[in-house]
Amino acid sequence: MPDVIVKLRTNEDFQQCCTLLQSRKQKYQPLKKFTALHLSLGEGQEVTDVVDPGLIERVDADITLSIIQDEETETASTANSLWGMERIGATYRSVPKRYPRAKAAVLDTGLSRHPALAIAPKYANFSTEKTAHDLNGHGTHLAGTIGGFPARKTLRHFHGVYPRLPLMSVKAFAKDGTAPLSAIMKAIEWCINQNVKLINMSFGIDEHNASLYEVIRTAYEEGVIIVAASGNDGNPGLKYPARYPEVISVGSINEDGQVSSFSQFGTHLDVVAPGENILSTWPKSQFKSLSGTSMACAHVTGVLALMLAVRADLTPDEAKQLLVESAEGLPTSPLLQGHGLVSVTNVLKRLRE
Repeated sequence: MPDVIVKLRTNEDFQQCCTLLQSRKQKYQPLKKFTALHLSLGEGQEVTDVVDPGLIERVDADITLSIIQDEETETASTANSLWGMERIGATYRSVPKRYPRAKAAVLDTGLSRHPALAIAPKYANFSTEKTAHDLNGHGTHLAGTIGGFPARKTLRHFHGVYPRLPLMSVKAFAKDGTAPLSAIMKAIEWCINQNVKLINMSFGIDEHNASLYEVIRTAYEEGVIIVAASGNDGNPGLKYPARYPEVISVGSINEDGQVSSFSQFGTHLDVVAPGENILSTWPKSQFKSLSGTSMACAHVTGVLALMLAVRADLTPDEAKQLLVESAEGLPTSPLLQGHGLVSVTNVLKRLRE
């Protein structure tokens, strides 16, 4: 039987179960925040062979999740490479001065050192890879859109929504862009314990998963703002976790202000942001242009980081309400755009009123 996530009924049951498993030298990892265990079973073993059935609330398979698969596009020219920043009003002038910067994390494939990135000293690696560096590129690309800045010997005009924002690298996904659910649960638990206020999640699955929802809901209750990409299948209905109400879900638009053909849509969509031909940072001090709702998601994470600089006590509900109420409506169906295009100018004005 493959690895499983075992949800226990109570904290007391959780403690009792951990004590018993330790005495039996059974391989497991605790997920204390969620009163759950990541359990590795031997050949022919069943969960009930090692855990008292009376203590179990639920057993979920340790499924594999994938990052949102984005498309590489021709690298943008200097003239239009920052169209996304310009479209949402993200300029150096919009960066709050003399304000504390919120702890923000990119839960993805890791972050690679880059002259245009500020990476926070605290990081975590829950992937199957020994290195915490980004061997895929996806996480590094998102980081540049959120907090990249001009640097010598690189594209000097380049910057993200919140230039020089130190980002915490929380690696759960391997080079192939996949991660077990247990790794994501451990990553979110780590973020909660580190008092992270904002998490970018550009990964998804097509169906609801009880354990995934459990960790999303717990993080939300702990005051963590979660931003997730709607998905790139172009279909009605969002990926999970973007579809959960505790999450801010993001779709994509192109340079013409039209909703991207690949952007998943529906009643659960909150906002849209630039997601096509987005130039950003890449491993080995490179830059690359990608298209996808992941890129749009990173723009919104940057906007939320700016909001938290002005109002550090924003709750997830308050942040979402401000974001959607200040969004710029587009001439298309709400099903495609949610409440509209995020606007740095509008939302910061609302915060300072």
